[in-house]
Amino acid sequence: MRAAPSLRRASCLLLAAILDLARGYLTVNIEPLPPVVAGDAVTLKCNFKTDGRMREIVWYRVTDGGTIKQKIFTFDAMFSTNYSHMENYRKREDLVYQSTVRLPEVRISDNGPYECHVGIYDRATREKVVLASGNIFLNVMVAPKGPKIMMTPSRARVGDTVRILVHGFQNEVFPEPMFTWTRVGSRLLDGSAEFDGKELVLERVPAELNGSMYRCTAQNPLGSTDTHTRLIVFENPNIPRGTEDSRGSASGPTGVRLTLVLALTVILELT
Repeated sequence: MRAAPSLRRASCLLLAAILDLARGYLTVNIEPLPPVVAGDAVTLKCNFKTDGRMREIVWYRVTDGGTIKQKIFTFDAMFSTNYSHMENYRKREDLVYQSTVRLPEVRISDNGPYECHVGIYDRATREKVVLASGNIFLNVMVAPKGPKIMMTPSRARVGDTVRILVHGFQNEVFPEPMFTWTRVGSRLLDGSAEFDGKELVLERVPAELNGSMYRCTAQNPLGSTDTHTRLIVFENPNIPRGTEDSRGSASGPTGVRLTLVLALTVILELT
């Protein structure tokens, strides 16, 4: 005779309850952290509740989009000891109390996700361990410092296209700053007051830009900083002096002929 569906469901629920009782009760959560500034001391606190017997607590740093988990600290309840998994020259972390890790002076390289794994013994057998985990993202911000600027070509001539770009700021500043370009004491070549972006392009530079100063301002939520560079424009042997227009382009014979025609027209009208 087959058992009624309701009886089978009741049996499954009872079996699940027995298994849960055998494994023990375990929950893990980590207190969230606000963004921190490089150099600050940070405490990673792993909270857990359990009615089981503790086996271990392990802190991991997660890298490569979650594909790699690097142990940074372990508390071994069996031997009541804790130890770091970091190399001696990078051993900056302290295990405060079993599940709490303190980073005395965070760096930009510490930015990223972390996980706390807690294990308790299965009540049915000590050969099995029940695990639970929590995670947190450590957001480390670094104030801007003067951006490194590179100019190409390094020896600009009249009529050349000059590119001034930010060289650096890959993992040195976080969040990544915004960059704004201005010309000191005047407008940019295209007539605008400023330009946003990592690269400023000056097309067909004229001789009048020789000695002009440009400012790059880097800004993120922690502040801003400026770096200046000066543009030196050399003569171009392919463009005779005095024949270039305001955009650095040479004025050809057509322009000369047009000037003569206009002059002759004016003279004839006057006579």
